[in-house]
Amino acid sequence: MTRKKTKAVSAASSREEAIALLEEFKSRTAVAARLEAGRRDAHAKIDADIDAQLGPERDRLKEITDRLQPWWAVQGKAEAGGKRSVVLAGCQIGNRKTPARVVHRGLKVADAVEKLKAAGLRTFLTVKTSLDKSALLKGLQASDPEETARGEQLRVLGFDLQADDEFFIDPDPARAGPAPEKKEAA
Repeated sequence: MTRKKTKAVSAASSREEAIALLEEFKSRTAVAARLEAGRRDAHAKIDADIDAQLGPERDRLKEITDRLQPWWAVQGKAEAGGKRSVVLAGCQIGNRKTPARVVHRGLKVADAVEKLKAAGLRTFLTVKTSLDKSALLKGLQASDPEETARGEQLRVLGFDLQADDEFFIDPDPARAGPAPEKKEAA
């Protein structure tokens, strides 16, 4: 396995160079967005074209199946000579078993669970426990006195909040609000 080496780059050496790079970044972001939009439009057109062609084919396949199923039930089984299926015109036609699935006749899932518990058959039940991260976040950020106490309990147990600084470039700063004023050199 070969590792892909990252290209060595030099940092911008001046404010002017940084501005030029940001202008190029903004321009290239717009080009990339146009290309992605074009890709989405092309995919949508291909999907629509294929769907238009597939519709009549699927309709006809269903019609053929609907006509052959009763024929098989009445005459086809005789063609198979006691077997569950037969090959006719290069197609296999007949009946087959579907993969087995579990059913619980007349029971709602909750009732079935209770019946298994009552019968001591808990090995047929699963329990999945996981952290509710949104509730933990809410608990750790709480300002209400009652909730703050629970947040402290969470901290004692080793939970805490973490937010990292990450570098970003936003080609549309209007989304973030006004830009800081430029400071003049003294």
